[in-house]
Amino acid sequence: MFPQIAFKHPFVMRLLLGLSALHIAYLRPEERLRHVGEASRYHNQSLDGFNEALKQPPQEISDALFTWSSLNLLYVFGIHGRLGEGLWDDSERGSRKDRLLGLSWVPMLRGVRVMLDPCFFELRDGPLRELLHIGNFQDLDLDQHTHPDDQCFRRVREVWKNYPDAQIYEDTLQVLRRCHMFMEQFSSMESESPGESVFDRSWQGAFLLVPFAPEEYFTLLQQRQPPALVLYAFYGALLHRFVNDSWFMEGWGQDIVDVVADLLGSYWREWIAWPLQVVGTTS
Repeated sequence: MFPQIAFKHPFVMRLLLGLSALHIAYLRPEERLRHVGEASRYHNQSLDGFNEALKQPPQEISDALFTWSSLNLLYVFGIHGRLGEGLWDDSERGSRKDRLLGLSWVPMLRGVRVMLDPCFFELRDGPLRELLHIGNFQDLDLDQHTHPDDQCFRRVREVWKNYPDAQIYEDTLQVLRRCHMFMEQFSSMESESPGESVFDRSWQGAFLLVPFAPEEYFTLLQQRQPPALVLYAFYGALLHRFVNDSWFMEGWGQDIVDVVADLLGSYWREWIAWPLQVVGTTS
């Protein structure tokens, strides 16, 4: 469906070409610089076209806007991950730690939601409606979550017991537990509900923290508050366990956990023992 939409909208096609060039850079590391440069050129052209498209009523080009936003998210994760290491001046793009802590992609993902709100009904009834569906995510009963790793999530409540922002952290924890439960159910590929065909939506769980967690949490994360960092390490562990096999997400989970461990230091290490174990960091 994305290629069909791209043929109708040149700014989407340029982004698709940019993402393809980025994938080639991943597959051919010896030619990484050349292909990343080509990807960047296509992306810049696409961004110009996207900004022009925003001048039109969003309801008229809702499919194109959604497609571009989805592809751009993959592009940003790809270029800001290990594939782009050493190719950019951190003074221009922000430090690597800031990028891993979501300084750019979190606001971008929140902005996409705001931009697409006016054309939600067009998208819901259009050819991309399946991508808007998040399965049983909001219907999951966390009290029925019997996976043994959920104990590690619940245990971290002790971290913010005496913090004034405790409720923000608690609400974020519930979203993370829901993401874990949602993604874990597809490990055995069980049906989401009786009569519904099985469709692996575990990849969606990787992007559900941002729209469902309190906005204040991400402010606390950028302030590098210890409880916020601890929770983010758990998010990194989920990325590593469930979506690390996607080329544009490769390494993100482990790098997030390692950066959090470095920022927190040894005092907090016991609280991120599970994320460290998931990504295989023992030192």
